Amino acid sequence: MRFFVWLFSVRSRHYRDTRRYENGGVGARIFSIIISLLFIGIALGAEYWFLSSLMTEGSLGGGIAKFFALILIGCLFVAAFIAALEYCGVYAFTAFAMAITGIVYKAEKRKAVLEKSKIKTVNSETELEKTPDLKYRKLDIFTGIFQIISAIGLIAGVIAVAVLTV
Repeated sequence: MRFFVWLFSVRSRHYRDTRRYENGGVGARIFSIIISLLFIGIALGAEYWFLSSLMTEGSLGGGIAKFFALILIGCLFVAAFIAALEYCGVYAFTAFAMAITGIVYKAEKRKAVLEKSKIKTVNSETELEKTPDLKYRKLDIFTGIFQIISAIGLIAGVIAVAVLTV
């Protein structure tokens, strides 16, 4: 039963990945883009392999061996397709959440600086409350948009590969 809870819970499966993205810098954002492209390539490659093997008479040894090989390749394609879509969705959501958080923190920091300059207390050495410095807002927005475009491109690519190989 625990397996099914883990399988159908996106949060529990991707908890460490989202924390790594949130705490990481530019490298984590670029890594998420590269991994999503890798998943998309695997999904499209498995689909092409499945369809080209299906259309060729003597491929994969023929007969019952071909039947079982096609089932395995088809399962690989479906798993890679779902994993790529899920990965793109999770990282698009995380990237946009980080960008919004960065914008809110920057506005909060700006507001605190304005309030401090208006008050002009005698003790000028008091520090502002520390807020996390989230400086990757633009890269987060780019990553989120890229992940959404990648998910749409994956769907379009699957359709294109199916049309072109059949």
